Amino acid sequence: MTKAGRLAVLAAALGLGACSGSDLTVANFNNPDVQATSRDPSAVQFAVTGVLATHRGAHPTYLRDVGIVGRELLFFQLQDGRWVTSYLRDWRDPNSFFAGGAAGWSTRYFNRRNLFNLRTLVDSSPALSDAQRSALRGFANTFDALEMLYVIQNKDTLGAPTAIAADPTEFQVFVSRDSVYRFITATLDAGQALLAGGGGSFGASLTSGFSLFNTPATMVNFNRAIKARTEVYRGSISRLPNSGITGCGSNGVTCYGAALTALSSLPTSWLPAVGAAVTRADLDRGALNIYSTAAGDAVNSISRAAENRLFAFPTFVSDNPTDPRVTSKTESAPPQSLAGSVSSGFRNRVYAGQDTPTPIIRAEELILLRAEASYFTGATGNALTDINTIRTFYGLAARGAFADDNDFITELLTQRRLSLFFEGHRWVDVRRFGRLNTLPGGNPDNTWTPATVQVVPQAECLVRGQAATAQNRPELRGRGCP
Repeated sequence: MTKAGRLAVLAAALGLGACSGSDLTVANFNNPDVQATSRDPSAVQFAVTGVLATHRGAHPTYLRDVGIVGRELLFFQLQDGRWVTSYLRDWRDPNSFFAGGAAGWSTRYFNRRNLFNLRTLVDSSPALSDAQRSALRGFANTFDALEMLYVIQNKDTLGAPTAIAADPTEFQVFVSRDSVYRFITATLDAGQALLAGGGGSFGASLTSGFSLFNTPATMVNFNRAIKARTEVYRGSISRLPNSGITGCGSNGVTCYGAALTALSSLPTSWLPAVGAAVTRADLDRGALNIYSTAAGDAVNSISRAAENRLFAFPTFVSDNPTDPRVTSKTESAPPQSLAGSVSSGFRNRVYAGQDTPTPIIRAEELILLRAEASYFTGATGNALTDINTIRTFYGLAARGAFADDNDFITELLTQRRLSLFFEGHRWVDVRRFGRLNTLPGGNPDNTWTPATVQVVPQAECLVRGQAATAQNRPELRGRGCP
């Protein structure tokens, strides 16, 4: 039975349990009895499966959303022009489609609540050894940090709440972007230590998308990969004027150094050594969200088979028309436009089938992260080698030494744009290098300014604005709330 199928069975079991009319006790599932749950030997497995299922469920929507605002994609749902206007023009409106996107906000905090409950369950379960408790808490920390990384990628300068309280109705204050990134790195480092003390198994199974990371010792590699991505982001943002990012040193060198340290700990079976020859399988190796067409499971909702209205933004093709990454990821189709947007005649074909996985992080990204971290820590030769590994794999000529920082950043962003198309990076990449103005507007006269952030959703504005405590209201100013 699939993981999602097991969740469906659990729900059915909770809903259909036998009872007598004279002695009916209904559990409060919004406030579960952790002690009672912990005595169920399958409870930990269901909790882990729930975390993975929730993360998987949000991923396609997230990739679509940031792909649209990052001018990688256009979604031509002809009966609803908001897929264009809300994302490309009206993104400042807290009541817009884009602002309300659950994949960048509510689902992330929902899963962080799942992770909070998993930790509570793990601490009280008699079925687990001390080593397994450590391993599962390390797993929870790693995914907690990952969920917050998605949040701050969307909210950026707005910051976000990081705390999760025992009382789910208790408001948590927004903290700065710098504080969010510090929370992520600290949570990952704590997770690494917990995983290191986790023994040989989690005491729960992961999906096949984590086949490379299904023990505490190998989950450390996934943890360090997310750490590297986070430190690279911190390093690049710290180079921007008035970034507010602290602890990265001059020109981000400290954070970039931390990224290199994390990457150097990864096995060459996942991250090939600098200069090593690579294959398609090498570049695609990593952590994946898995989908299935089996009854009760979830399909990849952004796949070409499930959704044929996702088109490539025309400049993705026109800027690099002969690159094999362009020709393999797009196909010609009758041109379409919607709600005053630019026209595109190139349908996306990145995810072919409804069971095609979506990558969370894979080796091709790791090589480009290493190139960036190497360059900004002075190892420009290694950076050039890694860039040329990607270029030559796709049949491009190896290039010469970088003339300056601008030359390197332009080359890096080009390779990331082509290699990581529709994997959730383009919008984040151009913003963290201060190049949002290089994105086209989205309409023929190029006047729709690209989004800088995903503003706080209207629902969050309203519930916080109506809260009894005054401290919850001032913090919303400047975050898109009225």
